[in-house]
Amino acid sequence: MTPLARGYRGFSLVELLVTSAIIGIAMMGIVRLFFGEMVAFTNNWIDLRGVVFGQDMLERIRGLNWDESGPAGLAIPTPALGLDAAEFVGGEDDIDDFQNFTDTPQPNFTRTVTVQYVDIDPAGAVVVAGGPTAFKRILVRVDHPSRPSPLTVSLVLANTVP
Repeated sequence: MTPLARGYRGFSLVELLVTSAIIGIAMMGIVRLFFGEMVAFTNNWIDLRGVVFGQDMLERIRGLNWDESGPAGLAIPTPALGLDAAEFVGGEDDIDDFQNFTDTPQPNFTRTVTVQYVDIDPAGAVVVAGGPTAFKRILVRVDHPSRPSPLTVSLVLANTVP
């Protein structure tokens, strides 16, 4: 070890306070950035879960019969959408039984399903029809309290013979 140089006594209290203040200010910026990234991650996670819950419901509905009278291509469209006589919530067995269906796939998430008869106009746009058609649009709306607006996923199915 070498002896300390004459007159050198280390850091002064002022130097330590200034250094501490600079480090503190830098750390506040880093912490603020960290929390901003955590909020962005949480929002992305909520969006992803919402899309997964919506797609899950669409796939569940997609595999059902077109109507109570039979599978797609064989069914005669009926004007009434929703549960048919003698059916109950939880016993949905065709597409239109999901009209106004609501559930909670996970705490704070709410799914609401809307089934509509639609037509395809000459420009290719989907328009809501006044009565039964060969097309049904399924809209799944997923709400979460921290989202300013709901996520919506949709699917148009056609009643055609394969």
